Amino acid sequence: MKITIDEIKERVISTVQKEFDKIWLECTSEIYQAERLIYSVDIDGQVLYNQYEEFIHEHLQQIKHIQIKTLSKLESIQETEEQMSQYLNKFVPGMNAIADRMYGDMNAELWGELASGLEGLQWIVKSFEFLEFLYNPDVLNYSILANFYTNLKNIIKDLDANLSGDDLVAVADLIKYELVPCLEKYKIEFGGIKVELS
Repeated sequence: MKITIDEIKERVISTVQKEFDKIWLECTSEIYQAERLIYSVDIDGQVLYNQYEEFIHEHLQQIKHIQIKTLSKLESIQETEEQMSQYLNKFVPGMNAIADRMYGDMNAELWGELASGLEGLQWIVKSFEFLEFLYNPDVLNYSILANFYTNLKNIIKDLDANLSGDDLVAVADLIKYELVPCLEKYKIEFGGIKVELS
């Protein structure tokens, strides 16, 4: 088995069962000491962005090559913000359309779209959490991000309460008049800020 980090550093493991955990730990320690983060792990052509360690352990005997791609904190912030911006360009109008349709009859198709939208909202929350982790708390970007994230968590809490109570009009109102404007404001205000780490 070969392990490659950023297509530069390569390690070969001859006795996979005995050596893998030790060499994997050395590789990841090296990455974190260089103040980099694992962006993705390519395992024999299958690219994983999370849960790669579980996958590796499940398929350890069959794996031939692991390629680890890393990013600096700044690159990670830029990548996450770019992905979030692209996602919000689709998510915001989609959720707005779902909210408009929720004022009528809820059918199976609309329930499915709402469920997909709520899954997308989970991805947005994870992105906010990741950005909050990456930013230095002493910079302006962090406080702006933290304020948006706090507001978003409060909206989600209200959404959850209204979904649990089957108050679909309130859910539609929250999506249309709180969630969508919150995310639009984030895109406008945060999208124009230069990334600042320290």
